[in-house]
Amino acid sequence: CSHSCFHRSGGIIRLFNFKGVFEITCFYMLGGDFSMTYEELNGLFYLRKRIEYLRRRIDELSNEDGLNGISYSGISTGLGVSSPVERIAIKRTALINEYNEAIEQALTKEQEIYAYIENTKDAEIKFIMQKRFLQFMTYEKIANEIHSDRTSVSKKLGRYLKNNR
Repeated sequence: CSHSCFHRSGGIIRLFNFKGVFEITCFYMLGGDFSMTYEELNGLFYLRKRIEYLRRRIDELSNEDGLNGISYSGISTGLGVSSPVERIAIKRTALINEYNEAIEQALTKEQEIYAYIENTKDAEIKFIMQKRFLQFMTYEKIANEIHSDRTSVSKKLGRYLKNNR
């Protein structure tokens, strides 16, 4: 497909940006079974935290004295930069590049997680994984939604992941 979709057993991948504003839909092809660990499934959470941090740093550097209205394209990244404004602009450009790379990594990770969850046959486990790994809900909130307790939800997910390696 035209988007860089993660290909798995037939279905649809839907991606949401970090504000939940848009959706990309791709059909993905037939493929084999695959598994993910809790750490792999939880990786998106930490990527998003990294993206939030980078966004804050970029905003902070944008608000530094002398940077408002400056274009960052074509700024030299060579040694011997003496202007404080130029040093800040170079740092900001590096952070923007890192931010863009982190977003690409997060989109790829989200595709992988979504495909894994979509391949899950157990509806309750699928629901728990969607809430936990795509919406970052706590076990307590998930348990409330399915009228269960936190421990049961956590154990069900743990057992599923252990048995489906």
